[in-house]
Amino acid sequence: MHVFTLFNLAIALCAVVVILMGRWLDLLFSLAAVANVVIGVVQEYSAKRKLDRIALLHQDDVVVIRDGARVPLPMTRIVRDDVVVLRRGDQVPVDGEVLVSDGLDMDEALLTGENDPVPKTPGDAVLSGSAVVAGAGLVRATAVGSASHAARLSAEARRYSAIRSELRGALETVPAG
Repeated sequence: MHVFTLFNLAIALCAVVVILMGRWLDLLFSLAAVANVVIGVVQEYSAKRKLDRIALLHQDDVVVIRDGARVPLPMTRIVRDDVVVLRRGDQVPVDGEVLVSDGLDMDEALLTGENDPVPKTPGDAVLSGSAVVAGAGLVRATAVGSASHAARLSAEARRYSAIRSELRGALETVPAG
């Protein structure tokens, strides 16, 4: 967090001196430091919340059908062409194609922003990170791990870089003592 910066320290020390001198009206300059701290905290909190929401996939075990048997596996052990069993409340761990749908409705709001459930029928595509809101189904995995849609979104979000501004550049060049 950018609360304890050299700029904020200088403003705080100046504010203490002004208070000791009893010149209360001259404290208006310190509003810049307060605004700087508040804006910084709000922006960083907002960015953290957004990044947390983008981390779409849980690490729960997933039920797949292998050799005719239902097998619970960690998400990392799912391979392409596995048949994943989906039930209401599950989060889709892979990109895939619906093989069987028993009233399967998906919530794709985290991926598309669309709030309405999307009904899925055999042959429809599903994306990792969406959630099952109704029904059940079987999905053949077409993209897993880093090749999945949710993993690509998370990787893009991690490529965060600090925004360069004239003020930030000036503050970084102030000598530290």
